[in-house]
Amino acid sequence: MAKKDILSPSKIIDQKKRILQSLNLEMISIFGEFSEIVEKNILEFENDPNWDLKIREEFSNKSFLIFLNKKNINKGRFLMIFEDKRPDEILDLFSDQAIWDKSLYRKQQKETKKAKEIHIQEIYKPCESMNKYKEITYLRYHNKLKNHHFFLGKTIENPSVHFDEKKLKEEQIMKGTLNKLMVSVSSYLQNQKIYSVVFLEIEILFNNSTENPISKELNSVLLLKYLENFKAFHYFVVPTSILLKTPFIQNKALESLSKSEKDSESIEKYEQIQIIKKDSPAFSKGNAETYPNLVDLEHFFKYFHNGYHVLDCILNYHELGLIEDCDDKIETNAIQGHFAYKKDYARGKKGGLNYLNSELMVEQKRVILSLLKQAGSNLIHGRGVINISLPVGVFEPRSFLERLARSFGHAPIFLEKAGTTNNIIEQMKLTIAFFLSSMVLCIQQEKPFNPILGETFQGRMNGCPIYMEQIKHHPPTTYYHMMGKNYRLYGSHEPVANLGANTCVAEQKGSPLVEFLNNKSKIYFRWPLFIINGTAMGQRSFNFFTKAIAYEKENNYLCEVLFNVNEVGGFKGLFQKKDYFIDEIGGGIYKVKPDVINRYETAKKPFKLELNYENDVVETISKIKGEWTSNVEFDGIKYWDIEKDRPFLLEYEPNCLPSDCNFRDDVLFLRMGKKEEAQLKKNEGENSQRYDKKLRDNYKKKAQKKT
Repeated sequence: MAKKDILSPSKIIDQKKRILQSLNLEMISIFGEFSEIVEKNILEFENDPNWDLKIREEFSNKSFLIFLNKKNINKGRFLMIFEDKRPDEILDLFSDQAIWDKSLYRKQQKETKKAKEIHIQEIYKPCESMNKYKEITYLRYHNKLKNHHFFLGKTIENPSVHFDEKKLKEEQIMKGTLNKLMVSVSSYLQNQKIYSVVFLEIEILFNNSTENPISKELNSVLLLKYLENFKAFHYFVVPTSILLKTPFIQNKALESLSKSEKDSESIEKYEQIQIIKKDSPAFSKGNAETYPNLVDLEHFFKYFHNGYHVLDCILNYHELGLIEDCDDKIETNAIQGHFAYKKDYARGKKGGLNYLNSELMVEQKRVILSLLKQAGSNLIHGRGVINISLPVGVFEPRSFLERLARSFGHAPIFLEKAGTTNNIIEQMKLTIAFFLSSMVLCIQQEKPFNPILGETFQGRMNGCPIYMEQIKHHPPTTYYHMMGKNYRLYGSHEPVANLGANTCVAEQKGSPLVEFLNNKSKIYFRWPLFIINGTAMGQRSFNFFTKAIAYEKENNYLCEVLFNVNEVGGFKGLFQKKDYFIDEIGGGIYKVKPDVINRYETAKKPFKLELNYENDVVETISKIKGEWTSNVEFDGIKYWDIEKDRPFLLEYEPNCLPSDCNFRDDVLFLRMGKKEEAQLKKNEGENSQRYDKKLRDNYKKKAQKKT
């Protein structure tokens, strides 16, 4: 503790007198309470019989505690202890509300002679039933007493600062009353180390509306959640000792230590964070096939909720290009079943895939029947289902970004081989083989979590990095980029699905593009449609139909892959056999006239276009044959065989962005088997997205009016 902070009793009395003279009447009683607290030892509050300890967490060299008052459930306290930080710096962070996301927080203030009048709005969504602004206006006063840097706050009757009343009417507002706020940051010396203590006591009513008040119990829940938010505060006061925890920084630090220092407790400080990581595969280079066990997942959950994933991302070196090959592939095994179909699918008697997981089918059919009853004819007549909120019981514990990335597991096989030849036709054949093989890796019946706007994913396959980001909320759109040894795979993905009475028809919009570096050729691809039958009753089956298109513009090469080829209009007489399978494919690679490529490229639904073989085709180059469920041949030569060509394992990128989908609460809770918590977090995320969309829409409307 600095000498200037040690005051004599007479100087403390003089301090109090000066503060009292400068206070508004509303603040005097609060200051009286605060001065009593200063005389006590704040660190002994844990044993106060009037306060109930709700949360206590220890992470690194910081402690975090939350209390609720036993007699007044509108009152709460939080206490946090840091090492090596100046109290005035910490208080400045509180004063400026640096802990809040600026997009979710706004403030107006007015300086007065004696204090600041603050008007604050925060988007506050602690539970699924609430998606509102929390609006509070209060008077705030700053000063210092003894070694306590503090500010006091209280709502006053006639605030002079307010937001646009018209705007307030357009939005859901939860107007609160701050009866008392005391925030103090002080320091103390222990074992030759300086520690800072943050103490906050608050008495707040989150909604003082007489028309639609909230219950005392809900106010208590909101208060607890509100205080929990302050756990994020330690991100902004991270001491140097914690920054030294990462391998990149830690090794440099250890190099600079003397032998005596290396033998001291400094080593323990550097390795504190490693304790939580030491035996946990969740912190090693994980992959999309094997999730850690429950204990490791709980460690991982604590790891990222304490913000260490943010520091790891910032402080570690990132290799963005290719790295050493990893030959690990996804294999069929007795526990999980087939590497692509698991134990969930079997080929039907007439082709296609029949679904076998009866337990999941029962749950899904129950959900779909419930949706049909709720939505009635609108849903039956083809309402889009991508954005419908579903229970997590029908979900797999991963985001769609991860599922899509996993489906590109054959890229290092087919596209890398294609990048070694200058023959564009051969490149087209291998590219078609890749896209067909990717289709069987992305057809799980369990629904993945819809990505949140701004959500990302980083992974690698055979050392090749793949990056994904959700760049649009509605329609949901994903952009991706994969860097291979001699190719680049990039494009967009926009799933569209329509639910009927007993079917679901889906289209994968988007424009995948493969660029080969050796000859600069670019091959574009368009997906076919797929259909799921038996969604509500009967046998569940899956099949692709219509056609897939690939083209290379420089040489006017176009490839048509016809699905269920025996029933495609115009081809019945050409291809149809007496005994055929609905998963059979046909088609060919053609050299076409330039306007044909332009027609397919600009069409919104290219799978509906018909190729005129007399007027559009200049030359037939190759014929296609196979079944989309297992293989494809070009002119009798098999290019893809599902039983021989195994996809590469999708490995998670270590120290990835904090926006990575594997840091989603709902995904992690589902992996831990905590469905109720997963459902709650899923609902919160969806409500937040809807609210954010409303803000964007309102902004666009106002911008249009101005122009």
